[in-house]
Amino acid sequence: MTEIRERNYAIDHVRIAAMFFIVLGHFLIFRESGLEAASFGNTPIHSDGDYIGLILLGFAIIGTNLFFLITGYFGSKLKLSKILSLILITYFWGGIVQAILLASGRITLTILVHTLIRLLDRYWFMEVYLVLVLASPLLNAFLKSTTLKQKITLVIVWFLVLCVYGFAHDCTRIGVANGFSFVWAAFMYVVGNVIREIIEQVPAKIERRARARWIYAASTAVYIAVCFFLTKTNRYTTMWRFAVSYNNPLVVFASVSFFFLFAAKKDAKGNRFIRFLSGTTIGVYLIHTAPNLDIFRFFKLRTDTIPVSLLFVAEILLGSALIYLTCALLDTIRQHTIHPSVNRLLQKLEERITGLVHKQD
Repeated sequence: MTEIRERNYAIDHVRIAAMFFIVLGHFLIFRESGLEAASFGNTPIHSDGDYIGLILLGFAIIGTNLFFLITGYFGSKLKLSKILSLILITYFWGGIVQAILLASGRITLTILVHTLIRLLDRYWFMEVYLVLVLASPLLNAFLKSTTLKQKITLVIVWFLVLCVYGFAHDCTRIGVANGFSFVWAAFMYVVGNVIREIIEQVPAKIERRARARWIYAASTAVYIAVCFFLTKTNRYTTMWRFAVSYNNPLVVFASVSFFFLFAAKKDAKGNRFIRFLSGTTIGVYLIHTAPNLDIFRFFKLRTDTIPVSLLFVAEILLGSALIYLTCALLDTIRQHTIHPSVNRLLQKLEERITGLVHKQD
């Protein structure tokens, strides 16, 4: 894999959209009387207005896949400083949130200790991402040694295994019952690399981007339609797995086509605000999904009727944006105060370890 030397600001836009989609999806699912309880549990949807939430989820569900595609597009390098930095950031925000919850009486000291011991497991995305970084030398070496045709063949076969057989049979034995796994992250990593190589070898034409736009629109529309059908026919258990599985073929098509639309757009312009939002995505994720926080359960937005639901759309979009901006501002403070000193220490540690290894050789 060759290194990308020119910044593609369109990918920054994807990164921001991905994190906003994740916040929005969590808002829809975990808010008080949200989709987890109303649509995916054992009770019927409360009102016609709740279907608006399903429509929004149709756009938000691709967020996590987009992050893995971005990682594959740029490629990841195994660096000790990077791994330690990710772990420290995770424990920094996880620890602060748990301390605040303890001080406010929301949790006990026992819960705090247990949470911190299993913190990486509680942040499933960070756990998978760290394993992906550790495996990146093997993945990169394999991708470098294969042709584009071989990669595309692998992606097709892998898709059939993970997104057709694995999704239809909920097969945990292959490690991807719903896409919350390293196996799935590795697949999306390879797909991101393939997209990059296709764009580099064959510059994207207008008709190709138009085709991707239609694929995105069609797959999202079908996803929403099937969600409606499963809900109307009272298939709540099936509904839950269909709606929140990242290896759902429709979600994959929507994710890849959405990503391609931006990755193939080379004339995107960046600015300070875009760089600010893009650079805080990990912090936003760690803060708003902190264990025991349950921030979304405090929101009691009415969706009794369609007219009220239109207001609900505005409220939930604005609420997601405010959560994103608040978490981004908090992480910016960390980046400008604690991060520089920690980063220097980690780089020195990596240099010393590297020096010792070279001396032994």
